[in-house]
Parts: sequence; C-alpha cells; structure tokens
Amino acid sequence: MKEKNLNIKKNLNLFIGRNISAETKSWLAAENIGFEEHPFIRIVLSEPGFQLFYSKDKKPEQFVVSSQWAAKWLVKYKTEIGFKKNDSIFCLSERQREICSTISGNIFVAEQPNAFSLAHLAGAMNSGKRMVYLHGNRSLNDFETEMTSLGIGVQKIEVYQNLPVLKTLSNTFGAYLFFSPSGVENFVKSGNLIPSASVISVIGTTTAKTCERLFCREIFISKTQEELAAVQFAAGFLKHSEIRLNSI
Repeated sequence: MKEKNLNIKKNLNLFIGRNISAETKSWLAAENIGFEEHPFIRIVLSEPGFQLFYSKDKKPEQFVVSSQWAAKWLVKYKTEIGFKKNDSIFCLSERQREICSTISGNIFVAEQPNAFSLAHLAGAMNSGKRMVYLHGNRSLNDFETEMTSLGIGVQKIEVYQNLPVLKTLSNTFGAYLFFSPSGVENFVKSGNLIPSASVISVIGTTTAKTCERLFCREIFISKTQEELAAVQFAAGFLKHSEIRLNSI
C-alpha cells in the first residue's frame, strides 16, 4: 500500500492488551508514557463438579496450571479441593507461583515460560500419582501433545472460559504489547492494523507464534511474564526508536 505521509516523529504511546495494575500505571505516569489498555478477551471462571476432588480414591495429587486464571481458580476452590502438604502444583511462571502461594503443597515453576518446558517439568516430577491439567476453553495443545509423547496420562478439567471482545481502535501506537494468542486474534478480527514501523512485543512463545502468523514480521518476546517488567520491556522500544507513522 502506498504511503501517503512520510513524516518521521516519535510516537510515545503504548498499546497494552490487558487491564494493568496500579503499580504499572504509576510507572508509566512517572516515565511520561501515554498508554491505552485494551483487553480483547473476557475471562469467566467455571464451577465444574467436584466429585473428582471429594473421592479419596480418585483425588489428584498433582496439578498443572498454565495461566494466571487457572491458578486463580485453584486458589478460589482450594478449600473444596482439600490440599495436602505432599500435593504438587506445576506452574508456567513465577507469577502463577505467587498466586498459588496460599495453597498448602509443593509448587514448582518451569525453567522456561512455554508449554514444552512445563510438560517436561511435570513429566520429570511425576511419580505415578494422579495428575490434573487445569485449563481454559483454549487450552495449550502443545502441552498435551508433549505429555502424550512422554507417555504420561493427564486428566483435563476446564476451569475458565476465554470469551472474545471485539472493538475497533481509533488510535495507533508506537509499540504494541500482547499477552495471549486469543487477544491477538480478537485484535485482528476487529479489523485493527498495526503501522509498519511500530514494534510488536509479547509475553510467551505461543503468543509470539500467533503474532508471527498474523502479522508476518519480527516479534520481540519479553524474558519475563511479570506484568510491570513486560510493560517496561515494550516501553523501551518507544524511547530508543524513531517511529515512522504512515497513513493507512
């Protein structure tokens, strides 16, 4: 598409694909960085039957969570589940460990924030105990595939629903930060475009793969899944790059 406007200037506005904390907002204000929060998903926690947890013969002793929402579900229903000190929880990130910290049991975090690392952690720590994978309606297929290749059976329970939110944005941004594959997909389904000179950054390799597929350009991955650090990572591109804004 032919460029109509070749003026070069800095765009110090940041797109953030979720609602952020007060701490993160304070940092952005202190750095004088304009931003907009646009969660393109809505999360609804489920209330599945607890027969699995009530039976002593069937009660799982190992739990796998691959998202903050799965971790929050586990904390919400920890009393009903009835954790024991020798139960184990396998997490994808330190943030998920923090959420689960009030649960009695052993909590382990994958070496890398991706489905393959999580599967190998769960596989290495598995001792034949019943394992449950807590997931949303858009589960990590890579995790399930890897567990199957390791010869380990995992029971699945859907504990939240990831519902789409569609909206058309009126502004463009110098940098875009996405937190989930579904958020990226809903962003595109809404008809939104990203200027060719803007930077796209993400949390997690799964989200990066989705961005690469949909935008066909270089994607920058934050080394940590912690919110403030990821926002600081994305904001860094605004301060050190001249942003070319093209009329689309």
